[in-house]
Amino acid sequence: MDKLITNIEDLPEQQQSRIKERLQELNQKAMLLLDQMPDEFDNYIEKALKECNETMRDMIGKSTDEYNDKGALSFIYVLHKERKNDLERLREKTLNGQRQHQSLNPEPQRKGRPKKTIKDLMIDDADGSRLQMIHNLMQGQKGKGAALIILACMKKGWMQKPTFTQVESEFGNIGSQQGFTKYLCENLYSKEEIEGAINMLS
Repeated sequence: MDKLITNIEDLPEQQQSRIKERLQELNQKAMLLLDQMPDEFDNYIEKALKECNETMRDMIGKSTDEYNDKGALSFIYVLHKERKNDLERLREKTLNGQRQHQSLNPEPQRKGRPKKTIKDLMIDDADGSRLQMIHNLMQGQKGKGAALIILACMKKGWMQKPTFTQVESEFGNIGSQQGFTKYLCENLYSKEEIEGAINMLS
C-alpha cells in the first residue's frame, strides 16, 4: 500500500470487518451514555468529534513520510472517519428528536410577527403523522438527498415550498444552503428518482 486510503470500501475486507465491529462497540457505549447520563452526552459527542478530527489530520500528516506504514495509517484514518460520521448522525438524531418534541408543543406567544415553521407549511396533517414520516426519511440526509425528499413532499401535496432556513430549523443539519437550494428543482432529477422519493412517502 503506497498511499493513504480514506474510504472504508477501499480497505481489505478483514480491516473493514474490524472497523465495523469496533464502531458497533463505540456506538453501544454512546447509546448507553445517552440513556444513563443524558446531561453528559453533548460533551461526550463534542470531545469525541474533536478527537476524530485531530487523529484524521495526524494520519494525513504522517502519510507524507515514506517510512510510515500506509496500511496502518489508513486503518486508523478510516476508523476515525467512520466514527465521526456515526457521531454526527447520532447527534443529529437526538437533535431532531428534541426539535420534533418542541414542534409538537405550542410555542409561547412572542411579540412581533411569528415566523412560519415547517409544521405551518404542512397540508392536511393535523395529527402530525406526515411530518413524523418526513423526519424519519430526513435523518442523515444532506444537500441533494434532503432536497429530493422535500421536493417529493411538495409534489405529493403534503407541503408548501419551504425556505432553507425552515427546513434546517426543523430537520437539523442538511448541508450548505447552496447545496440544498440548487437541488430543489424538479428538472435536476429523472422521473424515476422523483417517483421513487414519492413512493417512500406512501
